[in-house]
Amino acid sequence: MKRKLFCGIGCFLFFTFFALTAFVMADDDAIMDVDNHAATFTGTWGTSTAKILYYGDDYRYAWGSGSGTSTATATFATAQTADIDGYYAVYARWTTDPNRHNAVTYHIYNGVSDTTSQGSCTLNQTINGGAWQYCDTVYLSAGKKGVVKIENGNVSANRVIVADAIRFVRVSVDGGDVKDNSLTGTDIMGESIYAWDTKDEPGLDYSNHLYYSISSLSTSYSSMTDIKNISVTLPRAGYVTVQAIGQCEMSVVDKEAGIVLSDTSGGSDHDTWIHFCEKSSTEGRKGYAGLVLSHTYYFSSGGTKTFYLKGYREDGANGVLWIDSFTATYYPTKY
Repeated sequence: MKRKLFCGIGCFLFFTFFALTAFVMADDDAIMDVDNHAATFTGTWGTSTAKILYYGDDYRYAWGSGSGTSTATATFATAQTADIDGYYAVYARWTTDPNRHNAVTYHIYNGVSDTTSQGSCTLNQTINGGAWQYCDTVYLSAGKKGVVKIENGNVSANRVIVADAIRFVRVSVDGGDVKDNSLTGTDIMGESIYAWDTKDEPGLDYSNHLYYSISSLSTSYSSMTDIKNISVTLPRAGYVTVQAIGQCEMSVVDKEAGIVLSDTSGGSDHDTWIHFCEKSSTEGRKGYAGLVLSHTYYFSSGGTKTFYLKGYREDGANGVLWIDSFTATYYPTKY
């Protein structure tokens, strides 16, 4: 029994770790941390654990040069690169002590070969140690690493600078997260679409409050009408779940309209069952009914994928299609 209990806990911890690792790897440029063990150092630096609340196993420190000339430099470069061009907020950590320098300058670069600082900040290391402190927000190019350098120039000889850890946090939309496909202007009924009718969320492409006249649909099943399309950019292999939720209101008795989801435009091809909207005179079916369509696609490689909400109608059918939400959610596979 003890062996079984031990194995059960071990398996639980293993799969928990596996799941968390997979989650982190799913979006590896969202938060990029660099510990001092991953940094490079020139000049004389010590290693210490004397002061608490350091990041990782320890921290590095250097005494000031006593002049404007730098004799010790710490360079923090992220292991990951930016997926696409975008903005990152940069944070720094250190351990606090009265002997610390009160104006440590952090220079931020767009890649390891960049020689022009993209941003900088001056932070007081005598206070606020042991936590991430905001430095600046900078622009990183796709494929570039985030780099931060600190030096001991312009630091008095009796003062210490600490190099503990750096963090880059993406604050702009990422190619693998969101491509806004929201409606703008006016809908098909001529009503204005306001800001609260659209939204963006990480991993989600979202279109909201679509009104469509059933009479605008094709009367041919073999050449359906595209009601709305939505596109998602996949940085690599993964799944995309597409869903349309809304209602249809038919105004003509015993005339049907069919609504489907597909990854191809027009034609008769569809990946979901056909949702029929109908107002029946014999079955007591009212003209107002809910609509839910959903399908999950798998793609073995990245790229831009487009999905279609489309339909057709029986000749003479009329009414309104109301779409509360039309979403495409990307789930990356582990790599």
